[in-house]
Amino acid sequence: MYYPGWLASVNGVEEKVSASGPFQIISVPKGDALVKFSYAPTHIKLAVAVALAAILVWLACAVAGLGVGPAAPGRQDFDELPPPTSCE
Repeated sequence: MYYPGWLASVNGVEEKVSASGPFQIISVPKGDALVKFSYAPTHIKLAVAVALAAILVWLACAVAGLGVGPAAPGRQDFDELPPPTSCE
């Protein structure tokens, strides 16, 4: 089934992929030909880029000590907080 992101090559030469209903159409010369289809949608590339960026931000925060590991100097840990006061 045709969907944007399909690529095709015939004998190593890239060909335009078009649609006719549910079918994909490419030009193939007479005789023997090696036809290769591949699917490389842009939204997958974008998703990978966003995921890699998120991992890099997380690693930067981990290295800087922002919310990872023991409490940073000057920041109270939950064990060091005073007990809650009563409202009575």
